[in-house]
Amino acid sequence: MAGREIVTLQIGHYSNFVGSHWWNIQEGSFNYDINHVKDGVSLNHDVLFREGQTTKGAVTFTPRLVCIDLKGSLNTLSKDGGLYGDDNEEEVKWCEDVTLHEAGTGYKNEYLTDLEQEESVLISDKEENNVCSGQKYYNLDKDVTVWSDYLKTYLHPKTLHIINDYMLGDTERPFNVFGMGEEIFSKPETFEDVEDRIRFFVEDCDLLQGFHCLVDTYDGFGGVASTYLQYLQDEFSSKSKLTFGMTPHILPDSTAVERSNRIINSAICYEKLCESSGLFIPISLATSLWRKLGSSQTFPHLQYNVKLNYHTSAIIASTLDTMTIPYRRDDNFSHLTDITSSFSMLGRKVAAINTSLPFVLKEDNSSLIDSLMSYGNDPPWQSLVPHVTNSTVPDLQSCVLRGISSHTVKSNNVSSLSRGILASCSNTQDVLQQYLTDVFPNTKNAGCVFNEALPVKAPFPNIFSPSINSKGFLSTRQRLPLQGVESVPMMTSLQSSKEIYNLIHSLYTETTRFDIRKHHRFLQSGLDEDMYRDVLDNLQTLSTAYID
Repeated sequence: MAGREIVTLQIGHYSNFVGSHWWNIQEGSFNYDINHVKDGVSLNHDVLFREGQTTKGAVTFTPRLVCIDLKGSLNTLSKDGGLYGDDNEEEVKWCEDVTLHEAGTGYKNEYLTDLEQEESVLISDKEENNVCSGQKYYNLDKDVTVWSDYLKTYLHPKTLHIINDYMLGDTERPFNVFGMGEEIFSKPETFEDVEDRIRFFVEDCDLLQGFHCLVDTYDGFGGVASTYLQYLQDEFSSKSKLTFGMTPHILPDSTAVERSNRIINSAICYEKLCESSGLFIPISLATSLWRKLGSSQTFPHLQYNVKLNYHTSAIIASTLDTMTIPYRRDDNFSHLTDITSSFSMLGRKVAAINTSLPFVLKEDNSSLIDSLMSYGNDPPWQSLVPHVTNSTVPDLQSCVLRGISSHTVKSNNVSSLSRGILASCSNTQDVLQQYLTDVFPNTKNAGCVFNEALPVKAPFPNIFSPSINSKGFLSTRQRLPLQGVESVPMMTSLQSSKEIYNLIHSLYTETTRFDIRKHHRFLQSGLDEDMYRDVLDNLQTLSTAYID
């Protein structure tokens, strides 16, 4: 089905970590078999990808994507989006949609090396091996330093814009003030370069739904994002803008200056992005931010390293992929505007996102009903929004459950947990809707069920506990040490919750502690006292929208 396209912007290094996982996950669900028979509802990949063809007629997809990062973030990925070298340039002539260019001289890890070899195999029509299928086990924890170290998906030549004025990881001249991003893109030639990239993808759409924006909110990329979100608002005011504000758990926080920079950047960015977005969803695996970084969020069956962006971004990308299914599915779909408009009523421009990764279902003789009821009145998910603890009932939520087949709705043995109205449900959709009604009776609930589990083959990190089997279900037998997980069921809940007040008000409170006149780098980059006061006033107003 043509139309319903969404253009994605990834602005910032951590946002590109998340984005790389997200594109890999989506590509993991592609099926190129012309004889493949659909089993239930599938995803419409044309929403986020654009189709092309090689000269041999093979179908290729590249994301409808513009991403912005600093110099030094690409490693072996060329600025034109080709992941591999051009040894086979004369053998394969891609159309304009996909280009192969000579890669840089950086180190290629085992996964990228194997992927390059796999590409040579496919080009020469030889027998496929197990690399692209994800069947080989990889441990890339020590090899991944930048997001391009595990990006599997081809990128269009219009996708990448690199800021050459600043270097990734430069401690002498860090890109860590909101106004730095604004200043760079105030130059007409720089602004117009990204504008041209955005317009290329927009004009390629039949019926544009709107934009996804993944944004680093704690450094200079906030200024970049503010510039282009305002541009989108001016040029495409009728289109929806859903913005995800990213904050990694590991942040510059060793000195008072680094901490104050981070907090002030976040305050300005939150205020600006809320103003120009249809809906803003702040995301971090830190349970609290600002003056003191909280502990990392825990998940019952994940063993992830909070110090690795490669790990934490995978959890976030899985959540985004699942949360967005309602307006990316093939039929009975909603629209992006349904999310942005319904969740932003009454001035509530900030929403919370929760995830259950994996959603726990036992492999033997277990049912969806029993699994849900085992939580009692506790939510089956964990919050990905700092300062939000799921301690209050949400006013509105959109819940997505994926990877649960219909034969697991009920077990053969009807337990005491599954007696009652839930026991009378005959399919997964009915179970989910009834569960939401029972546990959240005062909430306006929307439930969506999707058959396909989340694909988590390589290069997805090995973060699942040994008790999760290869299909993502809880087992009494531990997985073999070098056996990976192929797919997992999972659940997400997007909520409009009064707990958002805790996040915004705490940011407002912490930011009022700073005398902006003492923060010269912000003043030098264009911020004055009146502008700072406006930011604080707007944050305070935003927080009061979540008070009855």
